[in-house]
Amino acid sequence: MKIAFFSTKKFEPPYFNEALQTHSIDYFSEPLDAEHAHLIHKHDVVCIFVNDTVDQRCVRMLKTKQVKIIALRCSGFNNVDVSACKKAHIKVVHVPKYSPHAVAEHTVALLLCLNRKIHKAYNRVKEGNFDISGLQGFELYKKTIGIIGLGAIGQVVADIFHGFGCNIIGCDPIRTNQDFIQWHNLASLLKKSDIICIHCPGNKNNYHLINATNLQLLQKHALLLNTARGELLDTKALIAALKNNQLAGAALDVYEAERALFFQDNSMNIIQDDDLMRLISLPNVIITSHQGFLTHEALQKIAIITNDNLEAINKGRICLNQLS
Repeated sequence: MKIAFFSTKKFEPPYFNEALQTHSIDYFSEPLDAEHAHLIHKHDVVCIFVNDTVDQRCVRMLKTKQVKIIALRCSGFNNVDVSACKKAHIKVVHVPKYSPHAVAEHTVALLLCLNRKIHKAYNRVKEGNFDISGLQGFELYKKTIGIIGLGAIGQVVADIFHGFGCNIIGCDPIRTNQDFIQWHNLASLLKKSDIICIHCPGNKNNYHLINATNLQLLQKHALLLNTARGELLDTKALIAALKNNQLAGAALDVYEAERALFFQDNSMNIIQDDDLMRLISLPNVIITSHQGFLTHEALQKIAIITNDNLEAINKGRICLNQLS
């Protein structure tokens, strides 16, 4: 098959060239949306990432281009109108569970950095300042970790923090078989947790799941982490809560308006997003640029599963990762 890759990052081609050797690939750095669909030329497949936009308008253009498959090289698919694809007879596949350990470990890394102020210590030492005043953190042992969303990633996060000796409470419609988790509704979890980790999918039902109302339920010493999807967290409400000392800090690997900025070098530009710049300026906030998935193992697995998805459809086999 002939595949058009959109939103291609420099580190991706070696992995996909290796895994998709039997296919013809064209790589585009541009995102896939209605404005960039003209780049498609006799491609059977478009391969997209988290910040591409496949809405009804884009789907109509893909249909006129005779695209047969949309292959997401990520687990989330909130950026694709799956219903419109189904009506257009365009198959949609994704890559679930490619490496829950990658995102889970990044979540823990963000927490450790935020809590123990490692980022501040690093900058001090780089400048020859070895003073440790103000770098106090707290021990994770016996702290209560609230995990919102206990899918593949959430379960690994729970296992890691259980190993730290933490008390784990969870909120999810489906309960796992991890007997050390205490189950609560969202309001109860937010009230009881020292650290809150968000790991649920981004969809219409979960939009601004964490908002101004329930941020008021947090303990003032609580830390909030989001490595799932930016739209799960109301950015303006988070800024207000941080300014009003309703929580002690936040660590984010995702941002609800990230599409215009993330995965790009904007170091020479004046960033116009005032909310993001406000968050960056706060001393108790850490932001990374949606890199939770970025490990060698995860990239290798994403490429392999993408190839498996395409091979299954091409050969008429059942594809367990098919959405439409």
